[in-house]
Amino acid sequence: MGKKVKLILGITGLIILILIVRSVTSGGEEEVVVKEEFPLVEISSPTKASSDSDSTEGLTSESYSGSGDTTLKDVILNSGVLIISSAHEGSKDFKVSLVGEDATQVSFEETGNFTGSVAHSVYKASDFSGDPGEGKQGLSEESIFELLQPGTVSIDVVADGTWSIDLLQGIPPGGQQPPVDWQSSGQGVVKWIEFEKGNFKISMEHTGEKVFQAYLLKSDGSHTEMMVDVDMASNPSVVDGRWSGAELINFSPDYVFGVEPGLYALAIVADGEWTVTIPATSTRK
Repeated sequence: MGKKVKLILGITGLIILILIVRSVTSGGEEEVVVKEEFPLVEISSPTKASSDSDSTEGLTSESYSGSGDTTLKDVILNSGVLIISSAHEGSKDFKVSLVGEDATQVSFEETGNFTGSVAHSVYKASDFSGDPGEGKQGLSEESIFELLQPGTVSIDVVADGTWSIDLLQGIPPGGQQPPVDWQSSGQGVVKWIEFEKGNFKISMEHTGEKVFQAYLLKSDGSHTEMMVDVDMASNPSVVDGRWSGAELINFSPDYVFGVEPGLYALAIVADGEWTVTIPATSTRK
């Protein structure tokens, strides 16, 4: 019996010794779980658009996605028309801004779930005028937006949910000649329309309540032509966002008295359903 007691005491002592060693090595500290306060942003690699696509030939595309507020740095803008398509799934504010060296351009400022596209002209001021200062002033007068020039910008995103941003930019080699008959809703961009010399009647209709804007952007970024500007937020005199009518645009090499013929994107800002119709024929001069 004496040997059994000694054996039991020895095993018990060994167990106690092991527990003491574990306690010392662990330092008696509790495990700490680190919680990520801000969501991580997933950014996909920029990809070049397929050269055999009719709608994206000669253009480049980049895609970004994430959740919550973030800043996308070192985004390169090229001359031409920049088309931004974006989506947001959330209940609060959603805002996308391009922040350049000299200007900040707000592309989207919405609330809640959103899907839409917008277009901006990107043009080098020195190409508009030999004097950079005069060039910037001239381009500002040509555009309804802040002046965007080729180079590096940041994209600021304010969001409370998941979002995606797709950039399509560059100068396409060609487009579709009228007739054009297009219908959609919300913010969208019709690309690309090739206007020859002559007068073209562009008929549009909108069934929304707050805003309807329609503007043409020349493919090289050198000109933005505002056709319809009905916005209750910026113009207190506007009492209804519905619109129905037509604009007669003179496409002429004489840039002083008309819009230069060429390739254009048609951008629409709307809160309802809209249609755009451009007949095939024009009154030539």
